[in-house]
Amino acid sequence: MPLRLSLRSPSPPERARALEAAHAASLTYPEPCATRGLVPAGYRLDVTAAALGEGRATFERARDLLRVWTPFDQPWLTLHGADAPPFEGQVLLLHARVAGLHSLNVCRVVYVEDAPRVCAFAYGTLDPHAARGEERFEVRLHDDDAVTFRIKAFSRPNGLLARLGFVPMRLLQRRFARLAVRAMRTRCG
Repeated sequence: MPLRLSLRSPSPPERARALEAAHAASLTYPEPCATRGLVPAGYRLDVTAAALGEGRATFERARDLLRVWTPFDQPWLTLHGADAPPFEGQVLLLHARVAGLHSLNVCRVVYVEDAPRVCAFAYGTLDPHAARGEERFEVRLHDDDAVTFRIKAFSRPNGLLARLGFVPMRLLQRRFARLAVRAMRTRCG
């Protein structure tokens, strides 16, 4: 079930049904957890990284912000199912509103990393979603005390409508990454 667009906002019962149905859905791509290493062939790779500051205190603040889904604090997105920090198997519903159109995109957290110098999670796409692929969100404390935020994603269109709207979809992916970085930088201080 590829991307569906609507001129009206989905009602709370429609969103609840979509989220519930997603629990039984399979990933739309055969390479789960690939954002940990090399991206598989046939996908478009996007990496966005930004410095957040320096030191353990900045890293801890950034880790806390990642755990409360701060990259998704964007005016055109509403994230459902994110009432807890990321955990493996967690199902999420992203309601996007762009140019008068509404879409529901579902995904599942495929892994979480929480170590003394890195905090990360990745989610993979489920149907319905505009893309097929995976996205990793990472906060890292480097050996030189620099703290960075990075998004690594691989994707390709999911279905005819997404292929026809490939250019706008790519623009939205870039917009999301840019605003996610802004949210992390602003809130990290």
